[in-house]
Amino acid sequence: MSLKDKWNEYKEEKERKDYFRKRNDLYVDSITMTKTMIAGLLAAIVGAVIVDVITSTIGIRNSYFYIVLGGVVGNVVKYVSSVQSKQMGILAAILTVVGCMLAHFVFFVYMFGLLNMFSALFFSVTSIFSDVFSIVFLVLGACIAYQTAR
Repeated sequence: MSLKDKWNEYKEEKERKDYFRKRNDLYVDSITMTKTMIAGLLAAIVGAVIVDVITSTIGIRNSYFYIVLGGVVGNVVKYVSSVQSKQMGILAAILTVVGCMLAHFVFFVYMFGLLNMFSALFFSVTSIFSDVFSIVFLVLGACIAYQTAR
């Protein structure tokens, strides 16, 4: 068997695996899921910090960043898992909501200080669900994350 034949066989095997992974919702092993969860959570944390820095610099809280955060988290989940499935979409949507809550939490920790962590946690959860505008953009960000990772 020549080198060219081996290379063609390798490429065909890789294409078969890629096709299988893209078409099979159930093929996500525990290692891939763990890596995807960690990478998605890191993307949500970094996105939350960036959103907080931008909104602190601007001086106003803007919910449009939730959509961008959803797209970023969805792309990270899709890239790391290399599987596009409903499971990955749901994971991306959950991590987007967690990232949005983390953005609020970082903002309130900055306002209240580290000593009042419970107050910051309480206000971050209540403020994200306080008005319809924030809820709509939070849902839109989660939907974009779901569609991107699916």
